[in-house]
Amino acid sequence: MRGFGSERMQFLSKLPGGWRLVQLGDVAQLRRRQVTPTVDQMTPYVGLEHIASGGPLHGRGRAGESISNKTVFNRGDTLYGKLRPNLRKVVRVDFEGVCSTDILAVFAREPADGDFLGHVMRSDHLHGHAMRGISGTKMPRTSWSHLRRFHLPLPPVSEQRAIATALSAIDEAIERTAAVITATERLRDSLLHKLFTFGIPAWHSTWRSVPGLGMVPADWSVVSLKEVLVVNQPGAWGENPTPDDAGVRVLRAADLTRDGRVLPEGAAWRRLSKRDLQRRLLKDGDLMLERSGGGPGTPVGRVALIDGIGPVYCNNFCQQLRVDTTRCHPRFVHHALWHRYLRGVTVRLERQTTGIRNLDYPGYLSWPLPLPSMKEQHAISSTVAGCTDRLACLRAAHEAKQVLYASLSDLLLAGRLHLGAAAKER
Repeated sequence: MRGFGSERMQFLSKLPGGWRLVQLGDVAQLRRRQVTPTVDQMTPYVGLEHIASGGPLHGRGRAGESISNKTVFNRGDTLYGKLRPNLRKVVRVDFEGVCSTDILAVFAREPADGDFLGHVMRSDHLHGHAMRGISGTKMPRTSWSHLRRFHLPLPPVSEQRAIATALSAIDEAIERTAAVITATERLRDSLLHKLFTFGIPAWHSTWRSVPGLGMVPADWSVVSLKEVLVVNQPGAWGENPTPDDAGVRVLRAADLTRDGRVLPEGAAWRRLSKRDLQRRLLKDGDLMLERSGGGPGTPVGRVALIDGIGPVYCNNFCQQLRVDTTRCHPRFVHHALWHRYLRGVTVRLERQTTGIRNLDYPGYLSWPLPLPSMKEQHAISSTVAGCTDRLACLRAAHEAKQVLYASLSDLLLAGRLHLGAAAKER
């Protein structure tokens, strides 16, 4: 009988005037109207992946399936993912006639406001309640019978709307920043392709076709990756840390992003042998290449540049690469290998065994690598870095807005930050 982290009586003694403690089932109802076999050919099916993406649902899904037992969503419904990976995903429907079995369709009942209810269902506290009601092993999920018992503080309708307006404004800012990030990522990927096809604008007048690369400036050299490496070795995983030895940070393939970044905060703490500690330390300028891993929509072969995150190591599913800096700039090689990944080269070099995707590493090392002059390598790297730095600023702003939403949501929905005066002015 917990909600927003306190017992019922504690809530009642601390709630602002006009607020009351209710159960979710008192102010929300589960939509149960289902598709009939006569209309299922006209009703698109919205799968779990669509709500997981957080993107628009309109026009998504499949039609023509046997969907007579799936719930129809209507405009204004609040959709809540009931499978464990999506318990925090909430989407408001702005169209009619889609259905699913993986999502709960909930609508507000008086005296609850629909927008306010949507923010409640995204809150940390409802998520904690949902997690306590998880059942199932293969596909862990929560249920409406458990969610409806969640206790929430309910302000007057005017203040519900004021709270929803404040939180929705932050939500919209988050969405706008996410859209700018997506557009900037596309611009960066397009710029990367242009630079590795035509070189720096106005620097070249003739081009040639190279098997495996396509068009490149005629005066560029073409080598294999193995020709420019001075260190080429797998990482190490080591053993579990102990109370006497916390170990060192070891990066995994999961800590690499599709766009060539490494996320060091996800590193595992492991104990490595003295020999591995000495030989396998990743230095600034080293590259970390994913040799085994990947997954649906994420081919194996992600690569990242190590820069200012040490001391750190990589695990044995990844490869440590260090280039000859007299011949090539590490950041340029990183961009070249990243461009290789975006072009789908690593998909062609995938080998799948026992469910694990492995990179054909000899083939990867032998694949042609463009090598312009050092001056042009620096120019290309600097040009791409401009977009990369811009993206870093946008991502930081996006994360800050998400933190603001989470903290403000916690205060407003629990009544610890009171908008009563603002609501009356409205």
